[in-house]
Amino acid sequence: MDSERYHEIKQAVIDAGYAHDIEWAETVKPPETADAFAGEVIWVILCSGMKEQIARIIQRRVYEQLKRGDPVQGNVLGKSGKAKAIDTIWAARQNLFQTFLRANDKVAFARSLPWIGEITKWHLAKNLGVDCAKPDVHLERVAAHCGTTPAELCAGLARATGDRIATVDLVIWRACNLGIVNSRRLCNETGNVIDVSAPINWSAAVSGGVRAVIIKATEGSTYVSPTYLSSRSAARSAGLAVASYHFLRTTSSADKQAFWYSFQADPALNERMILDAEPYQGQTPALSDVMLFINTLRDARPNPISLYGPESYLTSIGAAQIPGVDLWVANWTREPAIPYALWQYIGNQKQYGGVEDPNIFNGSETEMLAWFGAAPAADLSTIKGLQTALIGAGYKITTDGFYGPQTGAALSQATYNGKSFVPPSV
Repeated sequence: MDSERYHEIKQAVIDAGYAHDIEWAETVKPPETADAFAGEVIWVILCSGMKEQIARIIQRRVYEQLKRGDPVQGNVLGKSGKAKAIDTIWAARQNLFQTFLRANDKVAFARSLPWIGEITKWHLAKNLGVDCAKPDVHLERVAAHCGTTPAELCAGLARATGDRIATVDLVIWRACNLGIVNSRRLCNETGNVIDVSAPINWSAAVSGGVRAVIIKATEGSTYVSPTYLSSRSAARSAGLAVASYHFLRTTSSADKQAFWYSFQADPALNERMILDAEPYQGQTPALSDVMLFINTLRDARPNPISLYGPESYLTSIGAAQIPGVDLWVANWTREPAIPYALWQYIGNQKQYGGVEDPNIFNGSETEMLAWFGAAPAADLSTIKGLQTALIGAGYKITTDGFYGPQTGAALSQATYNGKSFVPPSV
């Protein structure tokens, strides 16, 4: 994650109504009294394993007990270990506060307190004014996706942006909490899909965990990418699942562009074909243009079709209601609110010797490969394996293990993962 992406996420968090939280993280100071110190410790104890909203309700009841001089244990939280820890902290708050002020390693001091664990010690340290990051599950996932540790991720972004480490931590956590960033999907191996318009280092991409690629083939009714065929061949040879896309222009008819794309892309039988429709140079494709392209392409090819575009544009044309067309949605700020098969969550990265856009597939790896038309390898040395692969390519035959007329007819036409079928010995 670079500083530009961080600022996008931060602004989204602010727009969602959490500017006050960010301001607090930037200005938080160590407690000045023993009561304030104890209050922060008690709050972190309450939050442990409990939703924030519920912790707020219980917090009020806890303070009512403490102000009356009554123990929490047996009155608010029953006879739990939490209740005992809160009573201990409150009773010893004066001595504990002085120890905190003298402590050189305040994170280690936080860990020494009752009911404070290896993760919650970071939460408490932050609340006590220490500039650090709490390595919770969201931050761990985001850091892993970026190839680093939570501490290094937050420290690096803090140096680049001028925000405190604790602020960076808060922004990323809140973004994940709100769904602006989906940390679970960032760590999902099915997120290793890229799209490109020019060659990259395919071996480096595979080594980096990329499993599939979408390559620009054509644009308008006269342009074909001069590197499309060589890139497709190289990507396939590297073991990647491959799809192609066409960039729609409003300067020529959509049906003419569909025929151009169909002819130039020349995809394998079950390979996905994608229309890239988006506002460009002041021109916005109409829904009628999109539908004309899709219907023309359907008549020309049996391949599965998807539609790509910015979420705002796709929403404006009602793309989610187009029958039989999966959406590939671009939103570099937050997870799309409309149904999607593929999510382009950031663009213009330079990891593999070129420029690529990373994407996340909304499903399992098996589903992703099937979506690309690259079903898991079947054993083509047997009749049943051959029939299984043919069924995966869309042929209506049975897996009976016999090489009959139906299997033979399908075999004469089909390709499998971009290659011709070779029948086994019969």
